[in-house]
Amino acid sequence: STPHQTTIRVTSQINELQVQKDYALQRIKLLESQLQEELKRR
Repeated sequence: STPHQTTIRVTSQINELQVQKDYALQRIKLLESQLQEELKRR
């Protein structure tokens, strides 16, 4: 594979991971806010 192909592959892997990271951060925020609600109700 050419350096160019390698660059494209690595770049697309990075993009995929960024998307997964953003999704995970949203999930964390959601879960944290749910947890806060639970704690307030006690």
